[in-house]
Amino acid sequence: MKQRSIEMVRSMANNIRLRTKIFLYLTVCIFVTILILSFSVFDKSESVLNSEYGETTLQVLKQINNNIDYRINNLEVSFNSFYAGERFEDLLLEGDYDYEDMLVYFEAVKKQIETFRMVNEDILDIRIFSYDDHIPWDNYSLFSAGEIMNEDWARNLLRGKESEDFYWTDRYDDTGYLVRDDSNLYCYTAVFNVRKNNPLAILRMDVDKNKIFKALDTVTLGKEGVVFVVKGDGSLIYRNQESKDRELNSREKLEAVKATGQTEGVLKTRLNGKKEFLVFSCDNALQWYVIGSLPSSEFAHKTNQVRNFILLVSSLIWVLGLIFSYFFAQSVTQRITALGNVMDEIAAGDLEAEVNIEGRDEAGQLALHLKEMITQIQGLIVQLEEQHRVEQKLQNEKYSLEIMKKEAELYALQTQINPHFLYNTLEMIKGLLYSENPQKNIITAIGALSGMFRYNLNTEYTAKIRDELTHIRNYLTIHNLRFDEKVILQNRVDERFLDRPIVRFSFEPIIENAIVHGFRDSTEDNTIEILSVQEHDILILKFTDDGQGMDPQRLSEIQQRLAAEETNINSRRKGGIGICNVNERIKKRYGAEYGIRLESRLGVGTTVSVFLPVSPACDQGWR
Repeated sequence: MKQRSIEMVRSMANNIRLRTKIFLYLTVCIFVTILILSFSVFDKSESVLNSEYGETTLQVLKQINNNIDYRINNLEVSFNSFYAGERFEDLLLEGDYDYEDMLVYFEAVKKQIETFRMVNEDILDIRIFSYDDHIPWDNYSLFSAGEIMNEDWARNLLRGKESEDFYWTDRYDDTGYLVRDDSNLYCYTAVFNVRKNNPLAILRMDVDKNKIFKALDTVTLGKEGVVFVVKGDGSLIYRNQESKDRELNSREKLEAVKATGQTEGVLKTRLNGKKEFLVFSCDNALQWYVIGSLPSSEFAHKTNQVRNFILLVSSLIWVLGLIFSYFFAQSVTQRITALGNVMDEIAAGDLEAEVNIEGRDEAGQLALHLKEMITQIQGLIVQLEEQHRVEQKLQNEKYSLEIMKKEAELYALQTQINPHFLYNTLEMIKGLLYSENPQKNIITAIGALSGMFRYNLNTEYTAKIRDELTHIRNYLTIHNLRFDEKVILQNRVDERFLDRPIVRFSFEPIIENAIVHGFRDSTEDNTIEILSVQEHDILILKFTDDGQGMDPQRLSEIQQRLAAEETNINSRRKGGIGICNVNERIKKRYGAEYGIRLESRLGVGTTVSVFLPVSPACDQGWR
């Protein structure tokens, strides 16, 4: 189906006029080039705008962090001045108080707190959590340290120099009667007795968030942008006043920021199916993240003008490209069209057609060659007819020569084998003079040799299966007299097939290959079984030996030769020429579906199967 579709498209393309092809080609090339350039320019412009906007916003956030650090540091310095010196220690000294002393004590504490608040306008309140159980608590300014001593941050403050001096949080400690105010931050610090080095109290300073983070309210990130401060655990500390009613998702945005592993940067991400543009910084002393968030859809308008300008310029260039492509295609194909018209006249049989196309370009050269061609066409027609008759005759002669060549190769193969065999056999007979029973052995050898030569002298192309079996018995008789290891022939051919004609000398190469290759390294007697099997109209003669067999690579090589019908006499050194020769002779005589097939397993043996037609009628006329 896919190939058919390709052919249909190719056919349609071939039917389109050359002018249209050139025009379409140039149009597509220009369009693709402009598209790629436009996309690259837009992508680069968008990347630069994003980078510049992100860097600018990041610098703003870093300035906010510096402002936060500055205000936090000033508040800590002011807070430190509240309890510095012996004046505060004297205020918290242990002792027993009566009612009047308690009132005086309360007034002294309140006075010191009020005085401190008047001096430091950014501080809303101060609370004292005392570790002295003798000091009365009013649960307004004075509290028991027992209410907060189980907090992790409180224990951390009591470690003194081993920990930080201040702990900042937006979590209310739920002491006293005041309702928690989400607009405040709370700073805790521990006060120690310098002389005894034991904790006197933990102090809490209340600060308005707006005093610390008011710089965030000066930052604007579009219509949907949000700037906020969040702790490392995801809890929100502050967000700019302008974005109070906008969606925040501070925890998800913080997780996306923390996933980068950086303390500051610019990030494009997708949250809840929406693309977000995040700018973040975490370099303040409290390690709180300041994050600016802007939906990518809102930021996109910043690049729309650039995109629209690029589209406008690209469209103009493409329109100019279309005009150029049209006139260029027309100028190129005009002369070719004229040349094509002349060729159409010639194809219609008008050999007198005039070619009036001048010039030295490709069209002019084609016109010149066309003129020369016209003057030769008629002569070529006569020559082609004569050449056709000559070639037909040569093909017939070539076919006859090929058949004669094959027959000559087969005859040369036979005459090459016989002198070899005769020489070896005569040498063996000479050696039998010294055998244990020389007379009997020599008579047996000469009788077998005589039978083989009588069989060789027969000029008929075919022989009966019975005669082929007798021939290979004579062959094995001589072989067994020459060598100590004997080859036993087991004949299991059905009697009804013994008079079936077969191409002469079909069995000997199979037996010879089994002895030379299959039994080459054998030190024991070996067996060759010949079995006949009929499958429908096919007779199969199976020659099975118990030799060493062949490895898969060698088997594959011989099978490929059989499939290729290779019988070149010069390939005898490669092995397998005998059965390849028999294979081709059987195919030539009976048809391509017959011949020889080979099976073998290394260490088990080899089976050569000869496929023949069951009916001997196929051999009529082959003598």
